[in-house]
Amino acid sequence: MFQPFNPFTAVPQEHLVQSIKTNIRGVLDSYHGDWDFLVEMLQNAVDALEEKFADVKGRLEETPRIEILVNVNAGTVRVSDNGVGMDANLATRIIVPNFTTKPYTSASGRRSLRGHKGVGLTFLACSTDHFRYCTKRGDSFFSGVLLNANAWVKGEEGQ
Repeated sequence: MFQPFNPFTAVPQEHLVQSIKTNIRGVLDSYHGDWDFLVEMLQNAVDALEEKFADVKGRLEETPRIEILVNVNAGTVRVSDNGVGMDANLATRIIVPNFTTKPYTSASGRRSLRGHKGVGLTFLACSTDHFRYCTKRGDSFFSGVLLNANAWVKGEEGQ
């Protein structure tokens, strides 16, 4: 007689971690362009602006803004915007592969052709060994730093 069971409850933690690493390596391997990181950063900023300002149509109290700062000497790129932002709870989960807040379809029912796969921030965070991101929504503020993510994904962190 068949006994129903949930195979995911028996998966060891080590296997789950290896599965996540494999998933992230697949995400990283799917990007090929030298400027993919900047495109992802800008796309997230544009999406945040669209979400915040889409319904105001001409009655803006503030101007949508994206700022890009490139510091060649420090090897850093910063993209900031005044879009919708995230609360701290969401900001702690947003780097997880395949996690997204973006709908697969728009309010009009049309399929979104960008930003719903949940891999852009995973790519940004895990393609480097120093990733910092800050966000706020209302009174909630979050600032996080992810260190050695690329080394961890590749298995070079010395476990």
